[in-house]
Amino acid sequence: MQRRNVVGILQTACLLSVLTSNLLAANPLDSWRWSNPSPSGVAFNAVIQAGGLIVGVGNAGTIMTSPNLTSAWWVKQPTGANISTLNAIAYGNNTFVVATGDSLPAGDKTQRFLTSTDGTNWFTQIWTNGNTRAVYGLAYGAGLFVAVCERAEIWTSPNGTNWTQRVSPQTGSSYKLAAVTYRPDVGFAAVGDAVSSLAEIETSPDGITWSLQAAGVPVYSLNAITWGYVTNADLSVTTNFVAVGGKSSGTPLVGTITTSPDGTNWTTQISGPGGVNTTSRLFGTAFKPGVGYIAIGLGGTIQYSTDGTNWNASFSDLSVPGNDFAGATYASDLGYFVGVGSSGMVETSPADGGPGTWTGEFTGRPENLTGIARGSANFVAVGNVVPFGAKDAVILTSSSGSRWTVRISGTTSKLNNVAYGAGTFVAVGNAGAIVTSADEGTNWAVQTSGVAASLNGVSYITNSVTNIFLATGATGALLTSPDGTNWTAQTSGSVASLFCSCPTYAAGVYVVGGAGGVLLTSPDATIWTARNSTISGTSRDINGLAYANNNFVAACGYGYILTSPDGIIWSQQVSPFGSTGSTKTYYTIAYAGGVFVIGGTTSSYSSATQTSTDGTNWVIRLTPSTSGFKAVAYAPNTYLGAGNSGMILQAGALLGPVIQYSEAGGTLTLTWPGGGTLQASSPDVAGPYTNVPGAVSPWPITPMSDPSTFFRVQVP
Repeated sequence: MQRRNVVGILQTACLLSVLTSNLLAANPLDSWRWSNPSPSGVAFNAVIQAGGLIVGVGNAGTIMTSPNLTSAWWVKQPTGANISTLNAIAYGNNTFVVATGDSLPAGDKTQRFLTSTDGTNWFTQIWTNGNTRAVYGLAYGAGLFVAVCERAEIWTSPNGTNWTQRVSPQTGSSYKLAAVTYRPDVGFAAVGDAVSSLAEIETSPDGITWSLQAAGVPVYSLNAITWGYVTNADLSVTTNFVAVGGKSSGTPLVGTITTSPDGTNWTTQISGPGGVNTTSRLFGTAFKPGVGYIAIGLGGTIQYSTDGTNWNASFSDLSVPGNDFAGATYASDLGYFVGVGSSGMVETSPADGGPGTWTGEFTGRPENLTGIARGSANFVAVGNVVPFGAKDAVILTSSSGSRWTVRISGTTSKLNNVAYGAGTFVAVGNAGAIVTSADEGTNWAVQTSGVAASLNGVSYITNSVTNIFLATGATGALLTSPDGTNWTAQTSGSVASLFCSCPTYAAGVYVVGGAGGVLLTSPDATIWTARNSTISGTSRDINGLAYANNNFVAACGYGYILTSPDGIIWSQQVSPFGSTGSTKTYYTIAYAGGVFVIGGTTSSYSSATQTSTDGTNWVIRLTPSTSGFKAVAYAPNTYLGAGNSGMILQAGALLGPVIQYSEAGGTLTLTWPGGGTLQASSPDVAGPYTNVPGAVSPWPITPMSDPSTFFRVQVP
């Protein structure tokens, strides 16, 4: 969706007219959408090209479709309340079938399959698997869909709706079949892992009768399989299965590639050039007729081969640690390879998959975001690249919340949180790092904190006497500052790590929280007193604090929610996610737009987002991500939640770009924080609009001879 803000410039007057229509759902917190990465940051697990569509499936019930990925955007297709992990997809008999690895949110594990005849309208199918095994691989051939599962179970269906279990020659808790393919002259071949991570390979001529293969089977588990053929110099044709996988732990790390002409006799190949295996585990493989094979995996690794035997190293347009491929296909109608993976990454190669041929259509974001705040015109999100390295602190800015720009932080430390006040953003991080920005997050300056302790949280707090930034950190660190530049260390009286402070001064106290249920209050941010939070122990941390409606509310580890009218006496509240436990962690809380919003994770829902108007009665809110919020921010009519893998989700209205103007000395100057393209139309506000060559904010406009000219800023 494109958001625009139009300014009309008349000869006799300057008219500002905002031509956006921000439509809200009945409750905007029921409708979260991806803001970063865009159009989706959900990890993709499999991809296929069939029925005139490229279809990618992934976590949180995500199904995305596009006719070609290049000129047509990914479009998310509705899957109802299904937020399961979608592991595999196959196409046959004019039907798409998608298989799941879990069944969320209801937990009904009989709902393992989704079917569609057009890629747009999807229907949940019920199967009679009494053991409710997770499904990892799908293929279609010989009139049957074949599903391979955990414990090496195998099921077949003629239509994706009615399923029959087949006898697998080797099953049990230590076994798993991860992928399956169909080759017309041989039948089906399924691969996975067995005891001690050894590979398991089973074959069947018809999908019904299966045999275990042992000859030449590699020692490491296999994750994907395809087949292809090569025309030799004497015009004979060599046809091979190619399966890929690798060693997941220990040393040496190895990416495994094994081939077979018949599915029975297997030969392990060297998975890299120069007689050296790649050290990256491989998760996807595909074949392009007349060109050869690709094998893709962790860290954006790409290997390619003309014959499946001799492999060379290519590289991804997105080759960074944390950007991991999970699936691959050859789009035969379009002539290119497609690779998908973590954080919504999608790449294509129209050639042989070799170096320089790959294009990142949608880029994954491996950074973890742990703080987000709203200034007067921009949002700022902070975090760190994964795995962390020098100068890998991350700062992103956006005026609307829908398009993000990377900024230079100036620090080599991880950044953990950010706050806004007194016209300044303040971000804090490890090793006492503090950086500030006075221009809405564009330029950042390093400040001296005076402490070496890692700083975990920061808030800007106002009261009738004074306004301060309050930073909290390891070993009881507490710092205060009137401006974000000059900092004073305070004595907290605690040696526990302090994670957060309430951004509101209320009931005559400042409140901070930390590890093991530590909770402190102070009337002046100088003298601090320990309070009984009612919780203590490992993981029972106070991670976030907010205040509204005469209540302090705390979001905590172990699934606790606490409330207090005065910051001194605290009570435990009941979450709709159920009883407390080690599988539940609530990381953040904010009060905005009349509601408290808590973000976190649980084992059942992954993204444990919940809201309350009073801090006592809570409602579950579903999000399109399996990752929980680490931070939440608000601007009028819009909420943003940030978390791992570069995740930023937005609920409510999209904020259009705001054009501001000033006039001095006969020159009109337009400014539009947050980026975007300035366009002009004259004399009609309806357009057509064309880009203003070279226009960057701020943009001076000289007197114009046209009766009127209208300007707008356009962003994706």
